[in-house]
Amino acid sequence: MKSMGAKVHKSLIKINEKTILENVIISLADAGIKDHVVAVGYKNKSIKKVLNQYKDLNFKFINIKEYKTRGSSFSLFKASKYCLEYKKILMIHADIFFDTKLLTKVIETKRSNVLGFVKKNYKTIKNKGFIIKFNKKNKISKLDFKKNFDEKINNEITCINKFSNRKLKKIRESLKKYFYNENTKQTWEIPFNQFIQKNNEEFYAAGLKNKFWFNINTKRELNHAKKFCLNKLNIKKFF
Repeated sequence: MKSMGAKVHKSLIKINEKTILENVIISLADAGIKDHVVAVGYKNKSIKKVLNQYKDLNFKFINIKEYKTRGSSFSLFKASKYCLEYKKILMIHADIFFDTKLLTKVIETKRSNVLGFVKKNYKTIKNKGFIIKFNKKNKISKLDFKKNFDEKINNEITCINKFSNRKLKKIRESLKKYFYNENTKQTWEIPFNQFIQKNNEEFYAAGLKNKFWFNINTKRELNHAKKFCLNKLNIKKFF
């Protein structure tokens, strides 16, 4: 977010009268989720201050000192250690603004290990957007950048995922080996795709069509999300 991100962490920018992060936390609370392991790095004090206002929720903060040199895959690796006390784990980004039905879909699907997606207009997905390919039984065969697919697939990942305790242990071991051999800054999708491809690990897709979902990385994306909320509010007022 460049200049805007220098003043405030992007997850603490307000959309619909609440910060992006609060919208995520409130959606999770409405789904009955009260225990949270939160990986923090940049402007971590501001994030802790906002979340600690929610006294009925439990937060364990994991400080990621290497956030400038490592990507979200490293944050997942570090935080996963503290998630293993739970039988089921939900992994979700703090900079997404989404229709809660996408969250409900992931939570309620009977499969234990799930990657969430939203089916969108193919043209609206950026070349660097991540999409997933899966078969008729929703088993995932590939997770990669849109530009790396020869075919037109419009299942964009939502960064709302669900893992069993057993599977998360395997993910953690895979990431441990990955960081032993690699010293790069990567989002979690890159090593995750390698994990699926090399080990033929079973993950399933769960998503819906044409639900709103924004990954707030730029001012343009932020403005699109705010405009969407304004239009939605105006429609409600009209009726």
